[in-house]
Amino acid sequence: MTYFHNRIYSFGNFRETEIFLESTVFLSYLISIFLVVFIITKNRLTLKNSFSAFYFCLFIFLIPETLQDSSVIIANTFVMLSYRRIFSIRTKLSLEKKYFDSAFWIALASIFLDLAVLHFIPLILTVFLFKTDQLRYFTIIFLSIISILILFFLLNIIFQFPIPRVEPNFVQFTFDSFHNANLTTKLVTVVMSSIIFWAVVNTFFKLIIKSNPNKKTFIVLFFFFVTSALISLASGDDWRNTLLLLSFPLSVILANFAQNLTIYWVLDFLLLIVALIYAATQITYIEWL
Repeated sequence: MTYFHNRIYSFGNFRETEIFLESTVFLSYLISIFLVVFIITKNRLTLKNSFSAFYFCLFIFLIPETLQDSSVIIANTFVMLSYRRIFSIRTKLSLEKKYFDSAFWIALASIFLDLAVLHFIPLILTVFLFKTDQLRYFTIIFLSIISILILFFLLNIIFQFPIPRVEPNFVQFTFDSFHNANLTTKLVTVVMSSIIFWAVVNTFFKLIIKSNPNKKTFIVLFFFFVTSALISLASGDDWRNTLLLLSFPLSVILANFAQNLTIYWVLDFLLLIVALIYAATQITYIEWL
């Protein structure tokens, strides 16, 4: 429902939209949701539960601006496809193919969102973390990037696609909008920020600092979280749109935080209350318009 409200309702008249584009973007969005469940299940990022999928959808519901930019939605799906390969590197099977595919998907995402190129940092980190044949896999990553560049320049010659340029434009945050917001918005912002902060700190100390069989996997996940946050900060006025890149790593972090609580349903209940308050505010706002 959040998707249709932000992608279709905002156009006013659906017949005026690019039907093929909207179909492609919607398919991309659905694929990203299925990838969340697939990646977590295959790589044991959480216990066998649906916490991550719930937090993924809740994050998008609370920040609907993440669905307003078609390029970001498509880029996020390609980044998710790279996650699928990167998190399976721990098995040390078919590493050449996994490194090639991971670099290929990130390079492809960079065509739609230039700052997505920063996701190469966590990918390169995996080469050092898993202590494999470093020179060999660096070469594979480089060849994968070259292959997508050749493909892109061919398309650029034929279809005149614009060449993406990485131009960071860091956000200048002020508290004016927060002070001018209504009480409900302030409450939702404070509660969500507090939960995210404690979830990140808890995950960092319990799954990264302490001994853990999946320690390397969570180090990579944490770097993806930091990288996605940096992309949002460097996106200027579009920073809310690029928060979509944070949805997967943050959903996994929140899921691990929730399942480690003694009374795990307390966090779910609190987030559900926040979501309901936010939804009620939005409905009231729409009716007022």
